[in-house]
Amino acid sequence: MPGFTKITEIGAVRLEGGEQIATFSQLVDPQQVIPASITTLTGISDEMVAGMPTIAEVLPRFVEFAADSVLVAHNARFDLGFLDYELGML
Repeated sequence: MPGFTKITEIGAVRLEGGEQIATFSQLVDPQQVIPASITTLTGISDEMVAGMPTIAEVLPRFVEFAADSVLVAHNARFDLGFLDYELGML
C-alpha cells in the first residue's frame, strides 16, 4: 500500500521497433525496514538497499527515462499507485 511500504527498486526497459534500446535499473533505499514478506517476494533485503539513493533522488531520473513513453507492467495499477504517491511527495 503506497505510503505504508516504500519502493525498493525501479526497473524498466525501453523498446523501439521491438528492439531493446535502453534500460533503467536502480535499487532504492526506502528509509525504513523492509518487511520480511517483501524480502521473500522480491529478494531485496535491507542490506542490499543500504547506501542506495532515496526515491527522491531516483524518481526524477526514472521520469526522464520514461518521458513520452507508454508504460506496460505486469501489475500496472499497483506499480503506478506507488509511483504516483511518491511523485506527489516530491
